[in-house]
Amino acid sequence: MSNIELNLPKIEKIPNELIEAVNGNKIIASILYNRGITDLDKAKEFLDTAAYQPTSIEEFPDIKKAVERLNFAIKNNENILVYGDYDCDGITSTALLVDCFKRFTGNVTYHVPDRFKEGYGMNSEVIKKVKEKGVNLIVTCDCGISNVEEISLAKELGIDVIITDHHTIPDELPPADVILNPKLLSENHPAYNLSGCGMAYYLAKALLEEWGRGEVIEEYLDLVSLSIIADVVPLHGENRYLFKKGINKLLYPTRPGLKELYKIIERKTKVETEEEIAFQVAPRLNAAGRLDSAVKPVELLLSKDTNKASKLVTEINFLNTQRKVIQENIINEAVELVEKEKKDKKILVLYKSDWHQGVLGIAAGKICELYKRPVIMLSLKEDKETITGSARSTENVNIYELIKKCSNFLTNFGGHSQAAGLSLNKDKLNDFIKEMEWIAEDSITEDEKEIINIDINLELEEVTEALYKNIRKLAPYGEGFSKPLFYSENVEIFSDRVIKEKHHQMVLGTENSRIVAVKWNEENKDLSGRKVNVVYSIGRDNYRANNNIKLTLEHLIAVGAEEASGFAGSIIDARNYSLRQLVDRYKNGTFFYEGIKRIEDINTVDRSEVTSCEELILLSVPASSEILREIVSLANPKKLVLSFNQYEPKSLNEIINDSLRIIKTVINKYKGYIDLIKIASLLNQEETAILCILEFLKVKGLIKYEMSEDYLIFIEKGDNKQKTALTYTTQNLKDKISETKAFQSYLLQMKAGTIKNLISVV
Repeated sequence: MSNIELNLPKIEKIPNELIEAVNGNKIIASILYNRGITDLDKAKEFLDTAAYQPTSIEEFPDIKKAVERLNFAIKNNENILVYGDYDCDGITSTALLVDCFKRFTGNVTYHVPDRFKEGYGMNSEVIKKVKEKGVNLIVTCDCGISNVEEISLAKELGIDVIITDHHTIPDELPPADVILNPKLLSENHPAYNLSGCGMAYYLAKALLEEWGRGEVIEEYLDLVSLSIIADVVPLHGENRYLFKKGINKLLYPTRPGLKELYKIIERKTKVETEEEIAFQVAPRLNAAGRLDSAVKPVELLLSKDTNKASKLVTEINFLNTQRKVIQENIINEAVELVEKEKKDKKILVLYKSDWHQGVLGIAAGKICELYKRPVIMLSLKEDKETITGSARSTENVNIYELIKKCSNFLTNFGGHSQAAGLSLNKDKLNDFIKEMEWIAEDSITEDEKEIINIDINLELEEVTEALYKNIRKLAPYGEGFSKPLFYSENVEIFSDRVIKEKHHQMVLGTENSRIVAVKWNEENKDLSGRKVNVVYSIGRDNYRANNNIKLTLEHLIAVGAEEASGFAGSIIDARNYSLRQLVDRYKNGTFFYEGIKRIEDINTVDRSEVTSCEELILLSVPASSEILREIVSLANPKKLVLSFNQYEPKSLNEIINDSLRIIKTVINKYKGYIDLIKIASLLNQEETAILCILEFLKVKGLIKYEMSEDYLIFIEKGDNKQKTALTYTTQNLKDKISETKAFQSYLLQMKAGTIKNLISVV
C-alpha cells in the first residue's frame, strides 16, 4: 500500500439547495459536490433529462448537406451502402442507419469489415466490389475519418461518401462529400465525446425530421445507449442525456434480438444496471466480430423474427464462450512476458505471433488495469507479413498521441486518447517497439503514488439497501463518472477465502453488522481475523441467492496487528439429536445443509443463501474451515447448533458419479449453465475441488466446459476421447478430495470449544 495515497473528501458545508435537489440526502449531495456539481442548476441538469438542453441537429456542421444527399439518393432510387465497423459501437451504428434508411428505400445494403482479412476501417478492395454492384452512396459509421486513400478511391470511382465517425480528427481529412464528427465541435461542447452510434443517431434524426417522422428516432435509443456503454465514452453531456433517455429501452427491450439475448444472460443474472450491460450484453455482441463475423450481431439487432433471433443468439453466445478462453490464455502469456522482460518499461509493448488479434483489445485493457501502464498488444496476421494490434491506456496518458509520434513505422492507425488500433509491416516491429519505449521513457512521468479519490467516509453500518438505492439515483456510472468510492476504518474481516486464484470472498463488518465483499487480484494469504481500513464501491451480490448488496474492495490497509473479535455466540452440541428433534426444538432456526440428497419437509440454506439469523443449525459438515467461518460470520447467530446428522462421507468414485448426475441435469434442464458456488454446495466441496473435478472429466473426454469471469460455468457433453494422460489430473483431484474429507472427519470429532476457536481465530 506504500504507493497509494488516499484523497479524502474535505468537510465543507454543502449548499442547502443542492441537498434539496436530491431530496435531502446529504451523502448523495456530498458526492455531487465533491465531483464539481456544486449548484442547483448543474444538479438538475445532471439528474433530470428534462432539465438538460440537448444538442440541436443544426450544431453539427454540414448535417443538412448530408440529409440533402440522402434525399437525392432516396428519390432517385440510388443504391446506398452503410459501411460499419466490427465492434459494438459499429454494430449498433450499422443497425441504426440500415433500419432508418430502409424506412424510405429498399436499396440499402451494409458492410461490416472482416477484422482478419480487411482490418480496421474501410478497405479499397471492398470499395471496388461495391462499385461493381452499383453502389452510388456510401455512408460510414464509426469509421472513415482516417481513410483518406480509400475514400479518394471511392470518389475516383464515382461513389459519393458521407462520413459519420467519432474518432480523433487526423492531420489530413479524407475527401468525403460530408464529414459528420463530434470532434469537429469545440472540446467543451457537450456532444464532443459522442459515441459513433450517437453521431449516426443525429444523422438519422435529421433525416426523419426532414420527412416529418421525428418521433421514430425514439426507437433507436436502445442502440445508442448500448454503444455509449460498450465504447466507454465519457458519461457526461450529450452521452449522459442520451443514455438516461434510452436506458429503460435497453433494460426492458422490445427489440426481438435483444429480448432473445437477455434470455441467455438472465439464466445467471438480471440485467438491471449499466454494469450488467457492460459486462454481459456488450461482450457478447463484440465476440462475433472478434472471432468470426460482425454480420451476426448486426442481423440480430435488425431481426424482427424471434426464431431467427434465437438461433443467432445461440451462435453468438458460443462465440463469446470461446472468446473468454482465448482471452484468459493471452492474458496469462502477456503477464508472463511482462514479468520476464518488461517490468521496468513505462509502456508495455507486447508481441506474440499467434495471439488472436480479435481479443487483443480486451487483453490490452486487462493488462493496462493490472500494471497501471499504457499497453500495446500485437500479433501476426495470416499473411505472415503484417503486424496488427490494439492499445489501451491509463487516464493520464494519451495513447493516440504516443502512437502518432511513431506513425512513420505504421501502415495504419486510429483511435482516441484511451484506446487505439494500429498495423505495421513485420520488418518494422523491433524498431517500432524500441521507439515507443524510448518516447514513453522520455514523456511519461511516473507518479510515486497512485491518488485514490474518496467520495465519502462511512461507518460500515451505514452501508444499507437504502444507501445503495440512493447511489443508483446518480447512475449511470462509467467513463468520466465512475462509481462512488467509500472509505471505512477499523473494519473486521470475519472470514476470507479464495474462490479461484487471487479472487477473495470475504465477510466484513462489526459485531452487529455483516456484509459480503470481494477483492480481485489479492495475494492468496488468508486475512481472516484482521482489522483493516477499506476503500470500496457498493453493488449487488449476484453470486448469492438473496441478491443482497455487496462491496467490491479496491484497497485494504492493515491497522497494525490488531485482530478481530471473532465469534461471540454460544455453541450447542446436538450431534445426538435426530432431525425431527432438531426441527421441533429450533422452529425458528436456519438449517444449513449442502449435498445432493433432498431433505423433505424442511427448508435449508447453502453457503450462497445464508443470512443473519438467531440460530444456525449445521446439518452437514462444511467443506473447509474457511467455508465454516464464512457461513457463521454471515449468519452471526446467537446460537450455533452442531448436528451434522445429514453428513454422508463419500468416496472419490461416488463424488464423481454425483458430479455426472448434476451435470446431466444441468445440460438437459438448464441448457448447460450453472454457477461454480452452486455446484460446489450441491457436492459439499470447495470451489477449487469442483474445478479439479471438471478438469478431470474434461481430460477423460466426458465433458467440455468453459467458465466466465463471474464463475458461470457452461458444460456440454464431451467426445469420449481422452485428451492427455490422467496421472497429474487424477492425483490433483485425489489430493483435493482427501483434504476435504480429512477436515470434515476432524470436525465431526472436534469438541464444541475447539470449534469456537476455529471459527474465531486464524
